[in-house]
Amino acid sequence: MCSSDLADRKGTMPILSHAVIRASDTGVEVCATNLNTSTTVAIDGSHIAARGSIAVEARALASMVTLLSGDTVRLVSDGDKGVFVKAGRSTARFACLPVRDFPKLPSFDGWWSFVNAGNVDALAVVAPAACADETRFHLCGVAIDGDRMVATDGHRLHVAACDLASGKGVRIVPAKAVAELRRVLDGGDASVAWTDHHLFARNATTTLAIKLIDAQFPPRRQVVPSEAGSKAH
Repeated sequence: MCSSDLADRKGTMPILSHAVIRASDTGVEVCATNLNTSTTVAIDGSHIAARGSIAVEARALASMVTLLSGDTVRLVSDGDKGVFVKAGRSTARFACLPVRDFPKLPSFDGWWSFVNAGNVDALAVVAPAACADETRFHLCGVAIDGDRMVATDGHRLHVAACDLASGKGVRIVPAKAVAELRRVLDGGDASVAWTDHHLFARNATTTLAIKLIDAQFPPRRQVVPSEAGSKAH
């Protein structure tokens, strides 16, 4: 589950290692964030007995759910004290943190643009060229430049066609968020939206918010010649 993958286990804020599960009249959502990338996943909530929210350790919950027997998983909350997870004859209990400590996730209510599945393959081609040296943070991502996505570590440069264009110049998506972005775009009926500081992507069940790298990406057109001096046939 994307939410457990995003939870931050090594951060200084314990709440970031937790996922928030919200049950409401419209269904059930599972949310997680590491402050740079946030996700909200809708799950089946056809058997909601009570409305409310809990914050439970994400990876522990995900690991336990995969081991439980039975087709239906039940969560029984004891407020901030803990939550019981039941499936078949199996029961597990997890401690909880106050939901009020969970940060507010970025959201977008404007216009979304549908994108094609080819962006998933393009990201797979381009992302390996992104720089891993965080002191050169302006290169630690995939730049969306018009109808092209670009990545470079200063030694190699990968370019691929895309339809993720923001319409507001070059935007840099952190390389660490590319795997999550590929998952969402590969989920069918995907769409994206941009703000000054975030890229949003969503499909039928998942909404992803990625904080963009605030830096200037080097101009790729100065690196790649517009005309070839020689050609191979």
